[in-house]
Amino acid sequence: MPEVVSTNDKGLKGIAYQNIVALLIEAMKEQDKKITQLQSAMDTCCTKISGNKIMDPDNNAPNEQGQSESVLQIELANKNNIVLYQNEPNPFNGSTVIRYFIPENITNGAYVVFYDMYGKEVNKLEIKDKGFGKIEANTENLASGIYSYSIIVNDKTIDTKKMLKSK
Repeated sequence: MPEVVSTNDKGLKGIAYQNIVALLIEAMKEQDKKITQLQSAMDTCCTKISGNKIMDPDNNAPNEQGQSESVLQIELANKNNIVLYQNEPNPFNGSTVIRYFIPENITNGAYVVFYDMYGKEVNKLEIKDKGFGKIEANTENLASGIYSYSIIVNDKTIDTKKMLKSK
């Protein structure tokens, strides 16, 4: 818009903002109109989607053809299972985090044991708290290579993961 730019006698450029106000107002009106159209389309779309999800008292929902279909629900939780997660990051350099879950019903000791690539125990950590937890492992004094760690409960190895220490 060259008509809003002016040059003074010293060669400095300036903008006449009052000359672009009307243009900005028109642009905002167009933008508001588009937002209203998109909001209307989204409302229509969401109504159609949620309309297929309305549950009746018998736990049945209408399918795409309008027929009733039963809905089964399941909770996918490992409340009673011991879980050992993959360390993050992997590969790592300097430090890594290992997350785990120990259920409340575990009465005896739980340990995470770290091994080098030859199966030699490097370190052992007792886990006293139940529930979700994490181990922050400082590996600055550890040589580069492949290591493994296992979660052991009641003298039984539950799970083992591998991790890679990079340079």
